[in-house]
Amino acid sequence: MRSLDNYMQNNMLFGMEIKVCPTNIVPKIKLGEAAPVSDEFRAEFDAWLLEMFGTRDLSILPRGKAYIFGSTVVMRPEDFCRLQMNC
Repeated sequence: MRSLDNYMQNNMLFGMEIKVCPTNIVPKIKLGEAAPVSDEFRAEFDAWLLEMFGTRDLSILPRGKAYIFGSTVVMRPEDFCRLQMNC
C-alpha cells in the first residue's frame, strides 16, 4: 500500500501546512470488459451510462470536510481553492 504523501501536494496558508488530497470520482455503471463489443461502441455506451446514472465519489475525504493532524490540514482540492479565494 502506498503512503498518502505520494498523492498529495504541499501548500502553506497562514503558517499551517495544507495537504491537498486527490479526489476519486468514477462512473456508477460501466460496460464490463468481457463484453465483446468494438471500442467505438464501448465509448458511446459508457458515455450514455454516465449521462443516465452519473458518478460516484470514492474520495478519502468527504466534500466540505478537512482533517487536522497537529499543524497539518488535509482537504480536497475544491475546498482548498475556496479557502484561498476567501482568505
